[in-house]
Formats: sequence, C-alpha cells, structure tokens
Amino acid sequence: MAVESQDSRAKAGIYQDNGECGLLDVWRDGLYRVHFAVEGRAVEESGEALVVLREGSIFGSDKFGGVFEGQLVVRPSGRGAGLRLQVRVPPGGVLVTGKRVGFEECVVDVSGELSHEDQEFGGICELLGERLVVKFRYIGILG
Repeated sequence: MAVESQDSRAKAGIYQDNGECGLLDVWRDGLYRVHFAVEGRAVEESGEALVVLREGSIFGSDKFGGVFEGQLVVRPSGRGAGLRLQVRVPPGGVLVTGKRVGFEECVVDVSGELSHEDQEFGGICELLGERLVVKFRYIGILG
C-alpha cells in the first residue's frame, strides 16, 4: 500500500487547522457556487457568488461587485471548518441584510462554522450582527 505524502495531499487541496493535510476528500480546491441569505427571511432577499478555494484561501465575487477574500480552516476531524472572510462592497452597494453602503467602499467581516454534507458544505455565519445561512456547492476543479 502506497503512503500519501503530506505534500501530495496538500496539492489535492485538503487542509486541517494543525497545518497538516487531512485524509478526507471533502474540502477540495476548486470553484464553488455560494448561496447566502439572512436566516428567516424570504428567498428574494438572498444572494449568490462564485468563489475559488485554493490551499485554504477563498477568493470570489458576487454579481453586484462584492469581493470576498478569506480563509477556510478545517477542523482535525475533517468534518467541520471555520470560515473567516472580508467582503468589500462597492460604493452605493447593498448588503444582503438590506443595509446600504455609503459613498465609499465598505469592508465587512463574515465569520462562522461550516459542516460538510454530500457535495455541499454550509452553516451559519455572522454579518454585522445578522445570522446568514451559507451554502457552498462544489462546481469543479480549476486547471
């Protein structure tokens, strides 16, 4: 039986918070569609984004010009992860919470805990005191 090196697992994009790679192929590098909504509100008050997960870093944007950048830190069990993002909202933009941004770019923090199920991972995050339901759906590998 061949033993996978830490380096080869890192190239596969599987990360843990102890700096080593995990054995579970659940948190893969690649392109994800993200759906987010304020908990308990109508579907019309939701949003979507495309993000790239690469080596634990997340980068992406939504159709309104919001730019996402942050980290996904997988727990030692491989089943849960902490999400920490900064979202840059362009001047005049509106957050999914309904809050309108002023005449300058706004930078807000989003944080939460995610769990994995099938080809999707999601959970509850916090944005300016509001609870967001967030779901990441794996689309595919980047070349």
